[in-house]
Amino acid sequence: MESKKDQVQITETQTVVYTGPLPVSQEFAKYEQVLPGTANRLLTITEREVEHRHKNEDKAVKMSSVARFLPL
Repeated sequence: MESKKDQVQITETQTVVYTGPLPVSQEFAKYEQVLPGTANRLLTITEREVEHRHKNEDKAVKMSSVARFLPL
């Protein structure tokens, strides 16, 4: 019979990190299964966010080009 001090407990932890505005396809499908219509909502939100970011980047580029000609 083994004593408790001879036993070993092994714990495994797995961390997965994704980058990007949308989840990977497997996770995306799970969202849709849990709440139908969620995938479309996530796509719409992402499209709006990207559009907003592009507008702000365009404004920043325009402002920086104008700032080059302003006196200090």
